[in-house]
Amino acid sequence: MLGFVLGQIGKRVLKKSAPKGPTFAKAAKTPPIPPQALPVEVPMVTDLLVRRSSFEARESDPSGMMQDIVDYANALMGDGHYTRDEINPALIQAYHCDYYLAQVSNGGHSQFVHNAGAARKAVFRDVIAGLGAMGAQDMLLLARSAWKWVQENPEEADKQTGFEGGIAPEMKRLDSPFFMLNKKTPLQGMIAAWIASLPDLRIIEDADWQDEVTKAVLANPDRMRRVETATVRRITAELSDQLRLSAALAAGACKQSEFLESFGTGRYVEIDGQQVMAFKLRTSKGLRFLVGMPESTRMYTGIEHDNSGVNMDLETATWDDISRFRGPEIGELLAEVPDDLLGAARNLLRLLTAGPALDLLLRRHGELQALFPPMISYMGEDSQGHLSMQLTFTDGQGLFTAHISEAGAVLTTLGGDKPLAMVLKADVHAHARAHGVEVVDD
Repeated sequence: MLGFVLGQIGKRVLKKSAPKGPTFAKAAKTPPIPPQALPVEVPMVTDLLVRRSSFEARESDPSGMMQDIVDYANALMGDGHYTRDEINPALIQAYHCDYYLAQVSNGGHSQFVHNAGAARKAVFRDVIAGLGAMGAQDMLLLARSAWKWVQENPEEADKQTGFEGGIAPEMKRLDSPFFMLNKKTPLQGMIAAWIASLPDLRIIEDADWQDEVTKAVLANPDRMRRVETATVRRITAELSDQLRLSAALAAGACKQSEFLESFGTGRYVEIDGQQVMAFKLRTSKGLRFLVGMPESTRMYTGIEHDNSGVNMDLETATWDDISRFRGPEIGELLAEVPDDLLGAARNLLRLLTAGPALDLLLRRHGELQALFPPMISYMGEDSQGHLSMQLTFTDGQGLFTAHISEAGAVLTTLGGDKPLAMVLKADVHAHARAHGVEVVDD
């Protein structure tokens, strides 16, 4: 496998000379990696928290109580890192019934099916259970009909968007009855009345609301381990993300390396007679454009124009202001990365378990966060003969390099020799396995 990756790289490294590889001779003297925390049993969150003001206004305006339900559920599943099976089913069902209402109201059942995405089965299950529990029998028939069609037509279901060309007739036929039913008996009011009737409801004084939600979030005994797992998986996914990885390679391939700072929006432009997508990004050198060509990715300079004399206020700008505004343009070509090098980099990241390695280095250092996507400044064999890559990034103040190889990983300042943190390959693999990230054995 390693030979395959080296063959793909084809000796085309992003710098002419191989970096000095760490010997890891001092690794035995570094503090040991603490044992990975084991999962613990998490008790069910049974309380349904709503503000007193929202509860008292529920009959005339149920939107406040529904917002409490949505915010509480988001806090538990987000910052609290609870799974849906650890939360009172009524809360999740109410949450998804409100989601059903919002999606269908905005773009019909087709949009609801599309936006439910990979969680479609669980969301439909919650909506059907919730509508049944609150006695919304007519809407329950609509939801069941939609789910029956999705199950029988999975390929068509995947094509639903809520926009023209992505609306199945079977889905569209359910929309008008839904709107009529919701007008006659608003679904939000039914959800709020159902939640208000449950014995697990806890009415919280408005002044204490945020403190009580925070207490519930922090009560998860497995939260810190799950936060760490989420971080490791996020870093791993971001390193291999098509856009970020292309930018990392292109920034490293520039004649003078540039450090990535932020990503912007994309738009179609014409280059070499082809319509291609160009994304704005900021590097240490200023505005840049990342352009995806049929067989490569290019980085261009960005040309910014002086619009200081143009009224940029959206409410008061005139057509003359709009016509005089000049947006940024694509300038000179700085670097080009062929797609096969992009594939080689993705394989190398996987083989070196680079995501967990970078996370572990940052944790070992203890005071550093990689705020922006790293630049890949080298891929190939280091001076020790180890297959390796160098990731250079900024924390907003300084510049740092993570040298990740078959033997382990070392963090230094850019151009520095003194290790700020060091981990061995065994530590990296243990860290990856503990958080469910694939490890490719030699």
